[in-house]
Amino acid sequence: SKNGFPPLLLLVAMALFSGRNEGDKGERVVAHLDMDCFYCQVEHVRLGIPTEVPLAVQQWQGLIATNYAARKLGVRRGTTISDAKKACPDIKLIHVELIGENGESLDANKVSRAQAKVTLRRYRNASTKVMEIFARIVGKENMQRTSVDEAYLDLTNIVQKRMGEPDHKKATMEEVLRFTHVFGTAPEEAKISPEMLEGARVTDSIRKAVRKELKFTVSAGIAVNKIVAKLASAKNKPDKQTIIPRERTKEMMHALPITDVPGLGGKLGKKVQDWIRTLNNSDLAGKSRKRQRWGTKPDDSPEPLYVNSLAQIPPNQINSAFGTKIGSFLLDIASGIDNSPVVERDKRKSLLAFKSFEPISEMPKLEKWLRLLSNELIERAEEDKRTYARIPTRITLYHRGGRPKNSKPW
Repeated sequence: SKNGFPPLLLLVAMALFSGRNEGDKGERVVAHLDMDCFYCQVEHVRLGIPTEVPLAVQQWQGLIATNYAARKLGVRRGTTISDAKKACPDIKLIHVELIGENGESLDANKVSRAQAKVTLRRYRNASTKVMEIFARIVGKENMQRTSVDEAYLDLTNIVQKRMGEPDHKKATMEEVLRFTHVFGTAPEEAKISPEMLEGARVTDSIRKAVRKELKFTVSAGIAVNKIVAKLASAKNKPDKQTIIPRERTKEMMHALPITDVPGLGGKLGKKVQDWIRTLNNSDLAGKSRKRQRWGTKPDDSPEPLYVNSLAQIPPNQINSAFGTKIGSFLLDIASGIDNSPVVERDKRKSLLAFKSFEPISEMPKLEKWLRLLSNELIERAEEDKRTYARIPTRITLYHRGGRPKNSKPW
């Protein structure tokens, strides 16, 4: 070359001087958005009931959702109707929509379980409108819907796009702290990247759009990956957003009970805790060394077990006990690492309509339910067609249960 550098050396020098590879998008920014008491919100808006009024969504004799006002009085999902009224005599109980043979809405006070079928279309339709707002702002390719009221958004691209605009005004800590909580003490001293600050600004704009257009509130978590963002969204509910900076991720993870971590709330989490307790009751280092106790509380009580227990156990010991795949997952959890991408949810492969009822021995009664289920299935297929521009090609009828003893062949 003209400067006397060999081509290879010049290439290395350019990479060192640039400080960032071509295509490097800086810090990853992921948001987890969670609708607050979603079923209840839908009913609050639909019926014009103030949110400070205790409200629960009822399905027959049980509750499937409660708002924050009701929870403060001890009324929660699964509470019976009688217990809910004892705890809160003024609670508003809204039954989920019931439909009849022709898909018409029925009054829950005038029909029995044997005469009507539950439908959650009211909440599905509201969810579709919320997700449309998310997709409109960040793009469907950057959104992963995980349930009727939750979604992950990869904000990395939109953050970089906005930060690269000529007239962009840099987000400051002072601005972001006005509408965002920061995990840990002294939030103003947290080291938060420019990308994360801009991500907080984008998330706030999404939440405001949902509130303005649909009157629903959304809680959100913002972090460098999905698991930490999901945990952050639950930190300051309702109707708030929380950042967990990269530097504070490990601190936050270590303070969590193992069963609070996504993916460890079920059988695997129990298996991990049982294994740690086994270690706590054995001489891990041999007779010449004092027994170590992993993940115990300061009072030396073995309950509960925290994520920091995983960080204290040697990696080879974890891999030996659970295998490399699960072991790597546990080790990543202990460090707050999650490299899983935000992926657009696959189209559902099938649509389902079902009904459980007492044994039927007369064909006309069965035909009634078949008509009702068919109508509901057609309605859902039409929704799917509007969304994905496709139509079903096959229908399957499935039944379960034996023939009543005194029934006759149809």
